[in-house]
Amino acid sequence: MLFKDLVLEKPQSKNALKIEVSEFYINVPKEGFFVALEHLFIKENAYKEVHNYRLNDTVYKNVASTKYAPVFEGILEENDEKFNSYYLSPAGWRKMNTLNVGQKFDGEVPAPAFILKFTD
Repeated sequence: MLFKDLVLEKPQSKNALKIEVSEFYINVPKEGFFVALEHLFIKENAYKEVHNYRLNDTVYKNVASTKYAPVFEGILEENDEKFNSYYLSPAGWRKMNTLNVGQKFDGEVPAPAFILKFTD
């Protein structure tokens, strides 16, 4: 859709990000389009978390793991035939409603939370 990369960074102090895209001459099709968000697994985005874990009768203390920012916010959406959020797994693109998040949400599933608003 674009002829060059468009990397967006939102300051933590702001709730929204407004960008000018007129140089791209974007035509939005009636059917919509696909938006992809990608984590950059680079040193600058890395941070450590330390937790205690219980596995059966064994407690593992101070287990460190490396995570990568940003952590995307999420919302719960109805798990129906219109559900249309995906994640990239080692086996390819999968719907988010197939992702094992470790808990149930009463028929709803987590999805990335962001809104794109096009104005002229």
